[in-house]
Amino acid sequence: MPSRQEVPRAVLSLGWLGVSLGAAQGRMHKVQLGPVAGITLAQFGGSDTKGRNVDTRTGFLVGGVATIRVHRHVAIEPQAFYLQKGAEYTAGVRARVKLDYVEVPVLLKILFPPRKEPELRPYFAVGPALAFKARCKLNFASGGVSVSEDCKDEDVDAKGTDFSLLFAAGVAVRRLTFGLHYDLGLSTVDGSTNPVDLKNRVAGFSIGYGFRLR
Repeated sequence: MPSRQEVPRAVLSLGWLGVSLGAAQGRMHKVQLGPVAGITLAQFGGSDTKGRNVDTRTGFLVGGVATIRVHRHVAIEPQAFYLQKGAEYTAGVRARVKLDYVEVPVLLKILFPPRKEPELRPYFAVGPALAFKARCKLNFASGGVSVSEDCKDEDVDAKGTDFSLLFAAGVAVRRLTFGLHYDLGLSTVDGSTNPVDLKNRVAGFSIGYGFRLR
């Protein structure tokens, strides 16, 4: 049985250990939250795009990012965006498929050690993303005449969700972040009974700013 002198020492030791671990955890779990905006270049991929004149649709993305540092060089980054996907193609007339989504990626972010400038850090990130369809429009143009219709009015059944794998790379300069990303769709966007193989493919560039919460 421990003596009366050993009990206070043990309590003090445990208290000091808890304070040390808490301080280390506080240093490790730094949270940064901020807005992000950028441009997107979207088109369709998949086996049923072969032989079709598929072109890119230029759009935008806007949203927010939370960067949770779990290690000096590792962070978990949940995101939420409103972004534009879709494509353009020519089949007698010029058609534009406007697919807009609210997308929620969760990325594993690797921060590389700075080379010369300590405030400049390159990074690479990868992770899954789930997108919820917000809008689907079709635009047809021919001979200077343009007509816009809702997808449902043209019997086009686009899925309500889109699952993808997101790759990102860029550089963080203090609180600013400059990044490139590629959104690789893993499932067809066609929700009809006999779906064709059309998957979202989106490249983009974005700029973000982070506010430190901890």
